[in-house]
Amino acid sequence: MVMRKTKKDRFSARLKEMRKQVKITQKELAHTIGIDPSSIGNYEAGHRKPDYETLTKIADYFGVSIDWLLGRTNNPQMSTIEIAVKGMDPRIQKIILEDKDNALPFLELAADCLDSGYPAEHIKEILNNIFAVRRKLNEIEGTK
Repeated sequence: MVMRKTKKDRFSARLKEMRKQVKITQKELAHTIGIDPSSIGNYEAGHRKPDYETLTKIADYFGVSIDWLLGRTNNPQMSTIEIAVKGMDPRIQKIILEDKDNALPFLELAADCLDSGYPAEHIKEILNNIFAVRRKLNEIEGTK
């Protein structure tokens, strides 16, 4: 009987594969992304999984998509939306990337507003408010 790798196993294997491909140690990778060196070993062994912020740092470091790292796609390239949210507050990134279909129109609207001369700070505030409402709706739906 052939056992299929779970998504957790795929993450562990892909992390180790990428780290070895660029020829860095677990300690070097951990130092570069600002985490404890034992964490990388635990991730690669499948004993632990990274939080969202660490997962983002790992994907950014290797230039691959989070979906690929997690085994949700076989395409390691970052999607356009992942590139667009790079550098945003990790909480906003998480919301956008977990609900890409609903977030994309808001990002397109924000881009249109920037093109029309609206100040970036106002657009950022509006998006933060939209995502706060979305989080609240998710909380309410979770309590039903």
